Amino acid sequence: MRFQQRKAVACLISIIALSGCQQSASPASAPTQAEHPTAPQPSPVTAHVTYDGPFGLRMGLSPAEAKAATSSLEESDQGPGIYRTNSVPVSHPDFESYSLLFSQKSGLCKVVAIGKDIQSGDTGYEVRSAFDAIDKAITGKYGKGKKYDFTSERYDSPEFWMMYLLKKNRTLAKVWSKEEGSSLTSNLGSITLEAGATDMSTGYLVMRYEFQNMSDCVAEGEAEKNKGL
Repeated sequence: MRFQQRKAVACLISIIALSGCQQSASPASAPTQAEHPTAPQPSPVTAHVTYDGPFGLRMGLSPAEAKAATSSLEESDQGPGIYRTNSVPVSHPDFESYSLLFSQKSGLCKVVAIGKDIQSGDTGYEVRSAFDAIDKAITGKYGKGKKYDFTSERYDSPEFWMMYLLKKNRTLAKVWSKEEGSSLTSNLGSITLEAGATDMSTGYLVMRYEFQNMSDCVAEGEAEKNKGL
């Protein structure tokens, strides 16, 4: 009796260890397929390439390379070499869409990120707070820049801040560049953060990253514009 008990225990250990004794185990003690159904295999996930530049992109990417990294890149009707996407390899929660400018000779030369709507009061407190948060993050990574905060109106009344911004009589922007003493990396030529408004109570932020090959895009754009002259 003890021998049979020891044998049963030995078989149970062997089953757990996935070795031996399967044939001597009784059908009642063996796990059935119904008791242990095969787990469904997960669907394969496509891994997008991530680069070391802003939003996981980098200078010089071709449209095809950028599309492989973003998955939703589409050509825009705003001009030659301009593409749009709602996804980037490394996204930021404050931005919802992106425009990419390409040079045929040098590839990606500019990335523009459009921010989400910011509901704000007349004084623009919410817009200014969002601006300051991004300003702090960029300054922490790239060093100092030059801030522009002024109005062209004769009287700078705080209660009209959003109205001035909407009418483009108010400027809130900051520029990071070598000329301003910034420590730019990833072949960046400049970074610009700017606030805008769509109505009296809705603002947004725009980030512009220009790479060092931006001059190629400018030259090609001018050539395309003037080719019919």
